[in-house]
Amino acid sequence: MVMVKLLHLKTDPNLYQEVLKHYFEEKDASIVEKAWRGLMGAKDQGDQGDGTGNPLISDIVLTNKPTKNEPCLKTDQVRLAWLEPVGDGTRAVMKICDKGWQFPTIDETSCDDLGDEVSGKMSTLPGIILHELTHFQPLVGWDILDYTYGPKNTRAAVTNDDIVTILNADQYRWMAQEYYWSLICDKTFKAPTSNEDYLDCQGTCVIQQGNYRWLNIRRVAGLISPNCFVECDLMQAADTNCHLEKVKLAQNKSETTTMSPSNPIIPGFSPDPSIVKVGEWYFLVNSTFHMFPGIPVYASKDLVCWKQIGNVISRPGQVVLKRSDTEVNRMPDVGEVMLATGGLFAPTIRYNNGTFYVVCTNVVRATEDTRYALQNFIATTKDIWSGQWNDLIWYDFDGIDPSILFDDDGKTYIQGSKSPGPYTRIAQFEIDIATGKKLSEEKILWEGTGGVYPEGPHIYKRNGWYCLMISEGGTHEDHMITMARSRDVWGPYEPCPENPILVPASKDMYIRHTGHCDAFEDENGQWWGVLLGVRRDKDGRYNMGRESHLTPAKWTDDWLRLESVEAEINTSRLASASAEQGLTAVEGVDLLYIRDPVLENYKIDSGSKTISVTSSPVDLSHPQESPSFVGKRQRLHAGQSSATFKINASSKVKTGLAVYKDEHRYLRVFYDTAERAVVYEFVNNAKDLKKTELRALDRDVDTIQFRFEYTEQEYRVFYTAGTDWEHVATLDTLDMTGPDFVGPVIGVFTLAQESVTVEVVDLQVE
Repeated sequence: MVMVKLLHLKTDPNLYQEVLKHYFEEKDASIVEKAWRGLMGAKDQGDQGDGTGNPLISDIVLTNKPTKNEPCLKTDQVRLAWLEPVGDGTRAVMKICDKGWQFPTIDETSCDDLGDEVSGKMSTLPGIILHELTHFQPLVGWDILDYTYGPKNTRAAVTNDDIVTILNADQYRWMAQEYYWSLICDKTFKAPTSNEDYLDCQGTCVIQQGNYRWLNIRRVAGLISPNCFVECDLMQAADTNCHLEKVKLAQNKSETTTMSPSNPIIPGFSPDPSIVKVGEWYFLVNSTFHMFPGIPVYASKDLVCWKQIGNVISRPGQVVLKRSDTEVNRMPDVGEVMLATGGLFAPTIRYNNGTFYVVCTNVVRATEDTRYALQNFIATTKDIWSGQWNDLIWYDFDGIDPSILFDDDGKTYIQGSKSPGPYTRIAQFEIDIATGKKLSEEKILWEGTGGVYPEGPHIYKRNGWYCLMISEGGTHEDHMITMARSRDVWGPYEPCPENPILVPASKDMYIRHTGHCDAFEDENGQWWGVLLGVRRDKDGRYNMGRESHLTPAKWTDDWLRLESVEAEINTSRLASASAEQGLTAVEGVDLLYIRDPVLENYKIDSGSKTISVTSSPVDLSHPQESPSFVGKRQRLHAGQSSATFKINASSKVKTGLAVYKDEHRYLRVFYDTAERAVVYEFVNNAKDLKKTELRALDRDVDTIQFRFEYTEQEYRVFYTAGTDWEHVATLDTLDMTGPDFVGPVIGVFTLAQESVTVEVVDLQVE
């Protein structure tokens, strides 16, 4: 750990910056520093831990014996070492291959041996071990993979769009080796001219199906083919980088959401999924509650790679979200606080006779002057790729979570969860889908098995049975899925003798709160369920909220059974993934605003990556109005978000970067021109938490940058008004976690009593 310790402490700051530029983009400097901190087990730069490295390293067993999946002996590769996670990934085995053991220790290498240029002569056994340690996600906080190797190729990666340097393990190894030997030998080494002692690059680069790192490479890097060996020509010439089927690594192309063959299939704020298969395409929608545009539409050919192609609610005035405020319901029996946001609840998507249909409920909160209301509607389009949906068709139903059944006889039925809760009941009526006119009285089909909040109904017709699947137990810890069936669409419905067909996830599972499922059949006859769930760590953190997951299903005696939701999907059951989907997302389709935005306040120039935001006097804490805020869903557990703000220093304005869930919970950092200060603020009214810190600046500024860095455990907040980034605060994500409906949205805001326009450049949200 000597090499890492020297890097972490920046014993020679100028040399550190110079070597850093050889292997990483300067904008990623703080992320690289985070990796060194993680390896050292340090909280900040001045902290050395105990000087021997992160205690988590003790969870790695070093061996020279064969391991389960090791590639050391593969004839098409020459491996130095291999890290293999064990169990849930919190432990690992490191295998040093025979070639790796041939490398010298640091003590066996002298400056006289190295020559004048960076080369394989700098390689040591500790350097190889360092490379493998960066692959251990618990140490660094995110997945670092293998894209290219060797001193020359890693340097070239900095200017290669096909490589995200912070995700490539050998970047860290070669930065460490060059920095160490430059210090020890007190000299500057010339640029490398070869990768002389590294991989035998005459063969191919193979990433194995089912491998832990393969499952995670896709989430971060945006690869396309999930279910096969991915081959890529390795360094045909000495300075050519290995790339994967000419696929760009989408470090931050959030208008295109490309996911992995692991859960969640759509990470971040993506609750209540519903899905339909039309031809070779799957289309999936989610709830959006108080955010606009509403009800995102995602498309996929393989259930792995999803891209957002539009939003059902994309025009102001289609629905009114003003009264979608969040209720805070304290639950003393369990010691928690439920946050229930109004707005767009639980859509269902279906297809019939050339038309796509989405049914949904707008939950309208009561005020002193108005009543609580449930506004149910039907949205239709014949061209789902256009992103244009027809004017809404409204129908009367005192309930939520509507679904549609197009029966074989041409009749159409709506099912829903009829109020009031928590003892809702599943109701049904026949409808004229073209007009919204009810063609029958409502009838209660089923009250569930006794769990609270029977909801989320869907009926599937199979072998003459009408199979009714619902969720019960509430949308958190006791969430489960049950089923009943009948030979007649109107019932009576008999419950499955083996209910629940998906039991509440046990408390030792990582993916929990699973429920609100929609089932479907793929092109190979395999059945699946898409459903919501949260990723919850052992300390109770699930800041990302409810996300869309995928799990296999099976029919037995015309009863459906769902498998427990696992982090790794059994890819052998998936249809072969497409090499390329050929789909371009609409520019800005993933931008989000709060409630009913005044869109004229946002001027977006995609060419210059600029958003001009005109201020509003409405703050993020307002329960009904729309602040001047625009952002995107946080997609990665471990990532960063940033933006640059250009401000008229003579104006009175507060503007900056925020992580927003609802009016009760947000963290933000902003510049206050009146105070000439950077302000950090965190609010969680549900937990009675509030913190404000102010840092006065010594001058007015007209340009300032803010950045969040985050892991599953924390948010770190930074700003710069010059050249150096300043750390402002760190927040435990547990403080943003709680039983709720929504997920984090990261964006920019502008607050002023008078109209002030702030130019926001290069908003990046991961």
